[in-house]
Amino acid sequence: MLCVALLLVQLAFAAQGQNASSLSSSSSASSSSSSLRQSEMFLEPQSLVVLTGQSARFNCSTTAPWTLMMCRLDDTTVMAISAENGPQNTPSSYTAENCSTAEMSCWGLVIERVIRSNSTQPHQLVCEILDGPKMTAELHIQENGSVVVTGGNTSVASGQMVEFQCEAIGWFPEPSVEWLLSGQPVSRDSFNTSSELDRTRVPLYSTTSTLVLEARRGGSVECRASVSAMAAPLSASTSLSVLQVKDDTAVIAAVSCVAAMLLIILIAVCITLYLRRRGLRKESSIPGTERIEHRSQQNSVAEETEGRENAGYSSEGSSSFVDTETSVSVHSRRTSASTEEASATKEMPDVVPSLYNTIYYISLGDKSIKIPRSVTTV
Repeated sequence: MLCVALLLVQLAFAAQGQNASSLSSSSSASSSSSSLRQSEMFLEPQSLVVLTGQSARFNCSTTAPWTLMMCRLDDTTVMAISAENGPQNTPSSYTAENCSTAEMSCWGLVIERVIRSNSTQPHQLVCEILDGPKMTAELHIQENGSVVVTGGNTSVASGQMVEFQCEAIGWFPEPSVEWLLSGQPVSRDSFNTSSELDRTRVPLYSTTSTLVLEARRGGSVECRASVSAMAAPLSASTSLSVLQVKDDTAVIAAVSCVAAMLLIILIAVCITLYLRRRGLRKESSIPGTERIEHRSQQNSVAEETEGRENAGYSSEGSSSFVDTETSVSVHSRRTSASTEEASATKEMPDVVPSLYNTIYYISLGDKSIKIPRSVTTV
């Protein structure tokens, strides 16, 4: 009895092992079949980015036999295609195009003039075969707004800090902003950018960028904004004029030097005049005699007249003067020959020209002075 029981247990375990192996083999076959069927379905592109108002195209293709192919955008079926009859009841804003080849069945879904929803998330496009595999792709719809550089043309002095502001309004997603000066990109350290999302209707971004730089050279100042779906960025520009300030350091130094020299000369002249006046005052206060002598050479009066009497001679008497500390008075008296003696002379000798021999003696310390004599020889 015991042996029979052991035999029955062994048979039961063997049966269970066979069932488990059969189950595992069937599961692996099912997974391989699912993998095979999954590889037979294609949806391209997997991610598409377009601007609002543009067209979007996806290609759904398979190498496996099929009877009905369907495409859904988010939760709405937008295309149904029969393998025998083609597209069925396609909306007007969608177009189905046959792109099949000999090796593959392919249908293209074209969405005309895409429009963003209120969601900030991308749209989901699903392509599937009835009772078969399905593929999913993403549709990103972007919007471009406007770009404005506030303020007009700017003129500043060289070296002065100048600020520009750029506003990009009505964008989705947040736009990328860059600055250019005369066509050359400006370092990102020179400007900062901030954005706000407006959710009142369709979510849109408003972005503000502020550029601060030192004016060294003039030219055009350009602000560019873009999103990835744009072929070229939108831009707005203004102009910067830099006024070159002349360096007057050398001129100021030269003028200062000349002014200093003139001041030194003026001080020297003033000191010289002061010392000279002081010296003259000292000399005038010391008692003494200052003699000014003027002599003119001439022939002797006696030689000119040869001892003859000079009828035109007039004698000068002695004169006296009073010499004070402040003034000197000289009084002279002249006696001329009488007109009768002159008329009694029958013949007047020739006039012998002669020079005056005059000697001046001026004594400041003495009370006496010699009277100059004038001699006229005829």
